[in-house]
Amino acid sequence: MGQVSDYHVLHDEEKTVRLELEKWHNIEESVLKQKSRVNWLKLGDSNTSFFHACIRNRLAQNQIRTLTTIDAAHQLPSINSDIMKRDKVLNRRQQLLLIAPVTKEEVMDAMKNINDNKALGNNGYNALFYKKTWGIIGDEVIMAVLNFFEDKIMHKPLN
Repeated sequence: MGQVSDYHVLHDEEKTVRLELEKWHNIEESVLKQKSRVNWLKLGDSNTSFFHACIRNRLAQNQIRTLTTIDAAHQLPSINSDIMKRDKVLNRRQQLLLIAPVTKEEVMDAMKNINDNKALGNNGYNALFYKKTWGIIGDEVIMAVLNFFEDKIMHKPLN
């Protein structure tokens, strides 16, 4: 009986430490964002080497190259299966929703919910452009997204 109690104490301590770590990570990220905004205001919004370095860095970071299925993944290091078994579990309907194929309606809803000023690609067009021209390009965008979820490969120009 003592081992079960010890486990729960350790489990609660782990949760507390994780929450504290997440809090400090968010604080650090906020500070870094503020510093980067200051640098951007000083150096960034003109045709400088700093500007081009920022763009190259952002393009390099914002790429999804492949999706991995559970069949191909040997382990998921951030998931503790013992804890997963004890905490809340999805019901069957929720599980099926997670593995259901992506629909055209979901792609359209996702597009509608993107902030108008968010840039979607290296072509420089923001979400507003795609929304305004949806009647012309919508079917192609939907097919590209659905193909990504089917093939699990994101072609670099589409990223």
